[in-house]
Amino acid sequence: MDAIRKVATAGTIAEFLLAFAVIIPLTVWLAWTRRSLLGEQLSLTVFCLSFAWLNVSILRRQSCLRKLGWRSPSQVAFGLGPRPDDPDELEMWWRGKHFCYSFALVLLSIIGFGIVKWLNGEV
Repeated sequence: MDAIRKVATAGTIAEFLLAFAVIIPLTVWLAWTRRSLLGEQLSLTVFCLSFAWLNVSILRRQSCLRKLGWRSPSQVAFGLGPRPDDPDELEMWWRGKHFCYSFALVLLSIIGFGIVKWLNGEV
């Protein structure tokens, strides 16, 4: 069980390093160096920033779950339901809210990118 935990931790660290050190900067650089319209560049930049926010919120949510010792997330873990009174559950509730908002922003930025491409006649 300990070996599985080490492999999962190493994989998580590698994913975050790859996302923040390679994928996001490279995508933003390619968006701004290509000769494309400003709307396309901005929508791609917003997508990269929302992707970074989603990665950070996943990491913070998982660390909070581990700190509280929760095995299976409940509605509180996703920021759903009424605001809890317990300080630990309140922290998890806020982490869940950030996760939901960042996921929604990633989806909206993907839709926005598609709309910009459609308006430019490239689809």
